[in-house]
Amino acid sequence: MLSTATSHDTATSFWPPLKLARGKLETHRAFPHAFIRSSLFSSRKFSGEAVRDVAAEDNPIIIRTLSNYELVQVAGERLDQGDCDVYMWLLNRAYQRGLAGKPEARIFFTREEAISERGRSRGTKMFRLFHESLMRLYKADIIYKTPYANGRTRLISSIEEPTPTNKKKYDYEVIISAKVGDFFHENDFRILKNEERAKLKDYLSKWLHAFYSSHRNPIKYKCDLIKRLTDRGDTPERIWREKLQSALANVKEATGWLACEVMQEDGEPPKIHVIKGERQFPKKDAGESRIDGGESES
Repeated sequence: MLSTATSHDTATSFWPPLKLARGKLETHRAFPHAFIRSSLFSSRKFSGEAVRDVAAEDNPIIIRTLSNYELVQVAGERLDQGDCDVYMWLLNRAYQRGLAGKPEARIFFTREEAISERGRSRGTKMFRLFHESLMRLYKADIIYKTPYANGRTRLISSIEEPTPTNKKKYDYEVIISAKVGDFFHENDFRILKNEERAKLKDYLSKWLHAFYSSHRNPIKYKCDLIKRLTDRGDTPERIWREKLQSALANVKEATGWLACEVMQEDGEPPKIHVIKGERQFPKKDAGESRIDGGESES
């Protein structure tokens, strides 16, 4: 297990380039495998009476991951797929504006840009939810170990809002912590199709879509493993199975994958069976065949 005594590394880090076709990030979003293949961004929706866990040095949140990653959250509230959408947007906005090779990811934007570019309707509620996500991301502090790096980092190191008296043309100045670039080294990321993710409304569907999109040829993972990775470990089995089957059907409809279902063979625990195969509707650009991200488990 990672030690919570791990300190922040102050050495200068530089963001790696993403080897993608020109314009790819206009229709896709790049996101680290360590974030996609773990419970860092929970599939739970924390609303109503649902209470988010709060991490502390002496009471960390142990993040469930696939075996080649280790993550521990030592500060901040539990993150969810809504926070994931915001963080994806921030990272990709930074890369679209020439982040590669720089030591700092500094982004300026208005509230309207943040909402409209993520396909949301503008309004007071959306502005409030976006701001709350930003603050959760800002407070989150994680210790990590990947195949290519280890350390400790905040997800966002600084958020600045203009004062009422200044005349700046943006609402936020956000700096993404430099060490987050560690998660993109050696192409250890996947790109997700904006159009597909936008069709998915519930958080479990979003999580499953990202996870299985990160595998070129998905193996049949046990339902129990996926249950832990989605942060649904304490959900009663009957309810979990119903939600899982519904979410898989949503993913299949959004992606056009050939198979996306729970299967159980004689004497074996239930597993999730995903076959991507040929899409069932035409691609917009058949020429987009360059690198889609890092190597994935198969």
